[in-house]
Amino acid sequence: MTIVRRAVEADREALASFILEAYGRLADYKNPQHWNWQFWSNPFRQPEQNTLPVAIAMDGEKIVGQIAVQPAQFRAGQEIIDGGWIVDVYVLATHRGRGLGHRLLHLLADEFRVLLTLTMAPATRRMLARADGISLNETHRLSKIVSTTSDDVEAYILTRLQDRMTLLRLSRVTMRALKLHYPIAYTLQLMSSKTRRRLRHLPRQPLELVEVERFGADLDLMWDTYKIDYPAIAPRNSTFLNWRFAENPDLKYRLISARRNGACVGYTVLRLSEELELRSGIIVDLFAPRGDDTVISALIDFAERMFG
Repeated sequence: MTIVRRAVEADREALASFILEAYGRLADYKNPQHWNWQFWSNPFRQPEQNTLPVAIAMDGEKIVGQIAVQPAQFRAGQEIIDGGWIVDVYVLATHRGRGLGHRLLHLLADEFRVLLTLTMAPATRRMLARADGISLNETHRLSKIVSTTSDDVEAYILTRLQDRMTLLRLSRVTMRALKLHYPIAYTLQLMSSKTRRRLRHLPRQPLELVEVERFGADLDLMWDTYKIDYPAIAPRNSTFLNWRFAENPDLKYRLISARRNGACVGYTVLRLSEELELRSGIIVDLFAPRGDDTVISALIDFAERMFG
């Protein structure tokens, strides 16, 4: 019989074994330090709770499935709503098809007014649909080629085809024999050079970009001033941003503050990809007064120079 219940501190060792079995080489990014930061040290976790926002399925003494919620807050109008992000949805292959995912989800759903997730496997999407989840508008991810090599092209193609074995084998043979990734990389470089030459030039204003180790009171003042411009948003105060980025135990972020006449008027958070990812630079977060193209463009230009 499989039992579904909330995780507690004593489950750490069993959870670590489950994560290693479930995620394989990606388990390093879900290590005990990361787990403690993400759930136990989360600034939005209710301090009086002794249990964690992690639902687990137990078969005897072994964990065979989990769904976790990363506590968060969301701002809708003037109201602050306690909610969370659904993360780490996984049931071992030996126990799928038994409805465990639905039982795990319902165990957590009653606690949070709002649960969100951005990317998910098809099975997770079906599970959320059955639980009356609502699909919001599509979230777009924009990419720009700044600098690329033939190795980048090869890695991108092989990564995108890793679940289509016939095309994957054909692509490997083709690139090995014809070296097509070389002219593709050269063409992309030419296209990116032309794009950079066509960039529009905005009026220059006194704007200073400063890299900081942590965000402070000047960012909180900026957030309190401009948050009303956004009818629905996750709060971007220094408590959240420092926990999310400066205190992250695994990924290394660069925090950039934009200042005009000494006052913070926006920020961006950047990181370079890890070894297991495609070679890229990532704009993880960016905030500025709504419609302030000067600040937004300056932050994006800074990211492009750093990544390039």
